[in-house]
Amino acid sequence: QIKLDPKNRRAVLEGMVDAVEVGTARRARDSGESIAGKTGTCIGGGSWIGLFGSYSQVENPNLVVVVITRGSTARGKYAADIAGDVYRLVSSRYGNTAHRPRKIGDLDSETPTMTNR
Repeated sequence: QIKLDPKNRRAVLEGMVDAVEVGTARRARDSGESIAGKTGTCIGGGSWIGLFGSYSQVENPNLVVVVITRGSTARGKYAADIAGDVYRLVSSRYGNTAHRPRKIGDLDSETPTMTNR
């Protein structure tokens, strides 16, 4: 575990939500889901690598999607696009988010959500 000041965690969460809402990860955006994520792009082994790590629902996280792409056109925004497809497929499978598996473990009251930030 990494202990972070709640103020810093809130700032990271806000940045991840903004990345999906208006930033490089907006291709992952889904009107029925609140998604927080971060894109990344780098070169490894002579090839582009696109990265996107994310989770949904921001209020009560239940799903995590991580996409790593490699190739001449791989970039983080395209990895986010693939993750968006995954979220849309999973949403139709689960339908109402109330039918999703419940979060396991105790809720950390210091963990920021969109309602307590």
